[in-house]
Amino acid sequence: MPRSYFVAFDGCDGSGKSLLSGLVRDYYRVDKGETWRGRVLQTFMPGGTDVGQKIRALLKDTRNTIDPTAERLLFDADNAQFMEEVVKANEDTGKLVLCDRWSFFTDFCYGIPRGIKPETLRLLQSVIPKRKLDLLFICTTPFDICLSRMKNDHNRDRTPCRIEQSGEEYLRRVWDMYHAAVSGKRGDEGTAWRLVQDLTSEVADVTVPLDGTLTPPELCKIATDHINVMLSLKGEA
Repeated sequence: MPRSYFVAFDGCDGSGKSLLSGLVRDYYRVDKGETWRGRVLQTFMPGGTDVGQKIRALLKDTRNTIDPTAERLLFDADNAQFMEEVVKANEDTGKLVLCDRWSFFTDFCYGIPRGIKPETLRLLQSVIPKRKLDLLFICTTPFDICLSRMKNDHNRDRTPCRIEQSGEEYLRRVWDMYHAAVSGKRGDEGTAWRLVQDLTSEVADVTVPLDGTLTPPELCKIATDHINVMLSLKGEA
C-alpha cells in the first residue's frame, strides 16, 4: 500500500497559517492536478472529525468558562479522535494530508501560557497514539500583525472566540512559544523555551519557519518547494 504524507501549518492566531494551508491545497489540486488532485486531503485540528467539531464548538463558545486542565483534556479528546478517524484511516492511502494546526505541538504553545506544567501536558498526551509529521511549517508572523489581523476579522464578520478573548497578554505568551520553537538561540535546559524547541524534532521530521511578513503567494511558493523536495526524496514524482 502507498504511504501517505502528513504536513501541518501552525502558528499563533492571525499568523496566516489557515490561508497558507488553503493556498497549498489549491496548488496541488490545480497546478499539480494530474498527479495530486484526488490525493490531497485538507483538514484541521481541533475539529477535523464529527466528534471534533462538537469539541471545537465547546472550546470556542464564549459562554463557557473552562478550567485550563479541562481545556487541555478537551483538546486531547479531539487529538485521540483525529488520530483514529483521520490519521490512521489515511495512513496507507497515498494521500498528501494538509493539516491546519498539529495539536500535539499546539497543546504546548497554548497550554503552557495557561499555567499548565509541561510534564502534565506530556502525561495527558501519553495515552494517545501519535504519528510523526513529514513537515511542520511554523508561521513566524510578528505579534502586532497577528493581533491586527484578529481585530480586523472581528470587525468584519465575526466575534472573537473564547480563546481569542483570553486577552492580549495571554496571546502574546502563546506567540512567544512559537517564536521560541524556531529561534536560533537555544533555551536553557528545563525551560519552556527549550521544551518547545526540542518538541519540534519530536513531532516532525523537518520543521520550517516561515516569515509571515511575506505575501501569501511568496509563502505558498516556499512551502510547496519544501513539500516537493520532501516528496521527491520519498520517491514521489
